[in-house]
Amino acid sequence: MVASSKIIKLITLLTELTQESKIEWHVDDPPQLLTRGTDFIIPIYYVTTYKNKEFAIYKRRYQDFFPDYEKFYWTEKIVLALMDDDTVIWDYSESSPALYNLFEAVREQVAGIDDIVDNLIDEIEN
Repeated sequence: MVASSKIIKLITLLTELTQESKIEWHVDDPPQLLTRGTDFIIPIYYVTTYKNKEFAIYKRRYQDFFPDYEKFYWTEKIVLALMDDDTVIWDYSESSPALYNLFEAVREQVAGIDDIVDNLIDEIEN
């Protein structure tokens, strides 16, 4: 099993490369294998290739059970996955600030927020 510290280093590296635009992410449809036969909902799914490996990061929503109140509730996790032809060959979904930061960096990159803000600032200043 890979040490958690190595995984966090990988996530941190992917975040830096994303913020420096050295890797480009794009929105894609999640493979059916991620949701078929499950109650998972994947509202957003991003992919990139780095060093000939395909990575995906996505939000997985699902219902969990709260035994104290005997109720189901909706929750979500961010998942980083290593993919091979629409098959997850490894994934990491432990709750961590590093994983959340990567997800936010990817969202901002794909949305083009940096360019939008720069353009608005240029308009205001001119």
